[in-house]
Amino acid sequence: MDLRKKYPVHPKSFLLSCLLICAAFPLSAQIIFGGTTDTLGADCYQLTGLTTAAGGYVYEQTPVNLNQSFDLSFDVWLGDNDNGADGIVFVLRGELTGALIGSSGGTIGFSGSGFTSNSLGIEIDTWQNGDFGDPVEDHIGIFRNGPVDHTASNSLAGPVSALPSGGNVEDGETHGLRVTWNPNTDILRVYLDCSLRVSLEVDLIDDVFNGDNLVHWGFLGTTGGGFNEQGFCGPVAAGALTNNLTAFLLCPGDSVQLYAGDASVDYLWSPSAGLSDSISNAPWASPLDSTTYVVRKILGCDTAFDSVDVNIFPFVLDLLSDTSICASSFTIEGPVGAEFYLWNTGDTTPNITIDTAGNYSLVASSGVCIDTDYVFIDMAYINSDWVDTVLCEGELSLSVYNPHGTTLWNTGDTTESITIAEDGLYSVVLTLQDCVLEDSIDVRFRPVSVVLPQDTTLCGPSIIEAAVSGDGQLNWNTGDTVSSLLVDSSGTWWLMTSNEWCSDADTGVFRVESFKLTDTFLLLCDEVSTTLSAPTNEFWKYQWSNGDTTASIVVNESDIYSVTVESAFCTFTDAVELVLSTTPVFELGDDIVLCAGQEVNVIPEPQWTEMRWNTGEVASSIVVSDTGFVIAEVSLGGCSYRDSIYVSSCSLSPDDFFVVGNVLTPNSDGVNDVLRLEVQDPSIVTSCRLTVFNRWGSLLFESAFMNNGWDGAMPNGSPAPNGTYFYLLQAETTCNDLPVIEVRDNLTLLR
Repeated sequence: MDLRKKYPVHPKSFLLSCLLICAAFPLSAQIIFGGTTDTLGADCYQLTGLTTAAGGYVYEQTPVNLNQSFDLSFDVWLGDNDNGADGIVFVLRGELTGALIGSSGGTIGFSGSGFTSNSLGIEIDTWQNGDFGDPVEDHIGIFRNGPVDHTASNSLAGPVSALPSGGNVEDGETHGLRVTWNPNTDILRVYLDCSLRVSLEVDLIDDVFNGDNLVHWGFLGTTGGGFNEQGFCGPVAAGALTNNLTAFLLCPGDSVQLYAGDASVDYLWSPSAGLSDSISNAPWASPLDSTTYVVRKILGCDTAFDSVDVNIFPFVLDLLSDTSICASSFTIEGPVGAEFYLWNTGDTTPNITIDTAGNYSLVASSGVCIDTDYVFIDMAYINSDWVDTVLCEGELSLSVYNPHGTTLWNTGDTTESITIAEDGLYSVVLTLQDCVLEDSIDVRFRPVSVVLPQDTTLCGPSIIEAAVSGDGQLNWNTGDTVSSLLVDSSGTWWLMTSNEWCSDADTGVFRVESFKLTDTFLLLCDEVSTTLSAPTNEFWKYQWSNGDTTASIVVNESDIYSVTVESAFCTFTDAVELVLSTTPVFELGDDIVLCAGQEVNVIPEPQWTEMRWNTGEVASSIVVSDTGFVIAEVSLGGCSYRDSIYVSSCSLSPDDFFVVGNVLTPNSDGVNDVLRLEVQDPSIVTSCRLTVFNRWGSLLFESAFMNNGWDGAMPNGSPAPNGTYFYLLQAETTCNDLPVIEVRDNLTLLR
């Protein structure tokens, strides 16, 4: 049997949307059922049939979080036999372990070991059990743990009549059961057929479920001696009632469809004037005037209101009348508030600014309405502001805009533009209907110009000449101020000419090719040969006077050598005179020391006849008696040689001579090894005699040479014994201050 057909939804009952705050109940439920329960499909279950002592259950396996609100709605049916029994219980319980349903009959399955703790039941009882404190009418109650006994301490609320009228729910109809929970207020509410039947303030988590916030919902249904077909459908999410209407703007006579929502909801529109259907979810609106429509949306016990403004926009486009203006621009304004503009110029802005006479049209739309209008604008104006001016080149074109009026220049022209090339005052008069425009301009021509020669290659430093016209000041980038310029190096050159009003400039790139030998005369001393080199360039051709064609040549003779160089642009010739000569070398000897009255003959080695001395003499040798530098120089074939000595003076005294100390130690250590006369300049000594005697007067040594002294030897060459010896030293000098030297003394010989 299809109980959904047997128990159709009553017009006043409903299947309320499952508004699960924080989505506590997913629609894809995981259901378990048992006992006498049959599944009817579409989330509908029959808990009991037409049999006595029956009992069936259904549980959702996905737990509910009691820390979150829930709002559950179901369609329930209790049968059509007023003498039937026993009813159904909506259950919240902890773990789905142990017995899932208790005994049949009056406890409606909410009893036994499965419901002694962590359970809560909401009964819809259709049988009066006097021992449970049941009233006569069908009723609702709430219990913590089992059984459904209103006289027991586990009864939390009720009993109250199932229907406000106290009527019978075993009426063969479905009834809407709604259970809500708000954890913020700890309020549990039970509705039947949209009527609040029970409201209970209770801490479900701590007082009922011992701190457990995750519970499972389900239904129990039983029969006893009496029976009925009992079951439920749901929960089913039908969708919340939402406001989704927006305002509309219509042109007169237009219509718009107002869509308020899904057709499964009931609707009531107000006012109904101008609507195609006042109870449709999507009526067509064609109001004559702007109207605000209010719609009431009805879904079971839930009601929502929404409104929509349908405004009639009497959109009228009215541009200005045809007109003539004397201005270079004019703004045509479109209507304010339109959403779309399209001018025949292609512009899409509310206003356009024009500078040309003609017909203009606008298509404008308010978003729902559209209109078109036309206007003709005639214009006359003088192009740009005329300012007295000076022209530096070319001609000047003066123009006006006056296509439909009359134009008269002081030149007699009647056209909209004239071209002038002469100094003068020019004026014009424009006439367009009632509009007259006049203007004038003073024009002067003061051109200047400068043109440099074309970019080129110059063969050596060259003068370039600029072509200059007009009365202007010239300025080269070199600082020169004349029209010609000597260009002696490659580079970029520019010349500017300017007067008070105008200026002109030109730039030239000139490449200067030049060729010159490093030397025109080359003297080489003591060289057998040499290399003559010209500046090198891989693109040049060379021709020397000796026949060679390379940039460098080797020569070994004195001569004048010339070379001719050819490039792609220039030919150059240059020459060098080469002289190969020998240097006349000589030496003056060592520096000289003169004593008073002494002179010396300085004789070079070798001697040269044309020797020039710093004394001014030209001779092969000179006699020197003064101190200072003596410099001699000889030149031969262009090559010169110079040498010098220094002549110093000295004053002699006996202390300037060294013989030996009072001890002679001839041990070859370089100290007191020999007895002899020593003087700084031996050349001043003309004669010298040294004699040595022993203490008995015997002559042991005699010498007439300065460099031959006594080394402590006997005449036979044997070493003289240690002891005291006597000597006489006599010498003559060329110095006037000490012409004779004589020393008589003794010394001790030690070995």
